[in-house]
Amino acid sequence: MATKTFTAGSVLTSADVNTYCVTVQHLLVEYTFPSANTALTLSGIPSTYKHLLLVGIGRGTALANSIEANLTFNNDSGANYSRLSWDASDTAATPTGAWSSDRTSVEAFIFAGDSLSTFSAGSGSLLIPDYADTNWYKSVISNSAAFTSDTGILARERRMFWKSTAAINRIDLTASSGNFYAGTRFSLYGLG
Repeated sequence: MATKTFTAGSVLTSADVNTYCVTVQHLLVEYTFPSANTALTLSGIPSTYKHLLLVGIGRGTALANSIEANLTFNNDSGANYSRLSWDASDTAATPTGAWSSDRTSVEAFIFAGDSLSTFSAGSGSLLIPDYADTNWYKSVISNSAAFTSDTGILARERRMFWKSTAAINRIDLTASSGNFYAGTRFSLYGLG
């Protein structure tokens, strides 16, 4: 890879960006639910990028304050997932943590449930470093937040692990309760 030093005030041309910038986002797929549905499968993920970034925004149909978007990779529903979680809210600003292992999925996103105002939603992102590397178990860094009442929010940070060295070529997201509302959107990007 070519290198070049840029100084303060340098003007980057599109040729410079294409030649010297390493982390480029490529939208691989974006899906917006046209109607309520319980799950989404993103398959055929190419192994040509360094990392994956998944961004989501939406809400659930369950009569609850919040729902989760549960995550699995490569159609693996075995007890091969672990997670470390920190939660903070408007009523408990000091984060509380929890470790859980040998799970059949992990909660990737928190979304507002149907007990809340129509305009309440949740959003988040997760980074999957070296998703195509076959030397290591996969790790995921996730951040999300959702309204949990008409005036309160829950913020969640997670570290998730999939005990597999397989390259990730499929991501499944399933609503923990009810469905994802129409308009819920997930965008998958390849990085680098």
